[in-house]
Amino acid sequence: MNLKLILGLFVLAALTIVPTIVDGQRRYRWGQDTETLELAQRLEAIPKKIGDWECTDDSELDSTSEKLLTPINSITRTYFNQREKINVNLFVLMGPTGPTACPHPRHLF
Repeated sequence: MNLKLILGLFVLAALTIVPTIVDGQRRYRWGQDTETLELAQRLEAIPKKIGDWECTDDSELDSTSEKLLTPINSITRTYFNQREKINVNLFVLMGPTGPTACPHPRHLF
């Protein structure tokens, strides 16, 4: 067999396999590692009262968002500041980089 052909096939295989493995790890294709799961559980430790701010609503993602984003964990809360009379919405999402960070535009509509 020709040395150039063998080298070409090796490079082609490497350019196919390596990105697949990296993408699979980033998207948790083979499951989450222990550290990631522990970090996701720590989201629950975000206090419901922070100084003058108090949580007035603690809700879950809707089923469509859950399906599209495939999060490991998320926090959706509304905090109200009694002194300033201001509401703030807090949304923290932890999940795979693809759907969590930048869903494909066709999924948005």
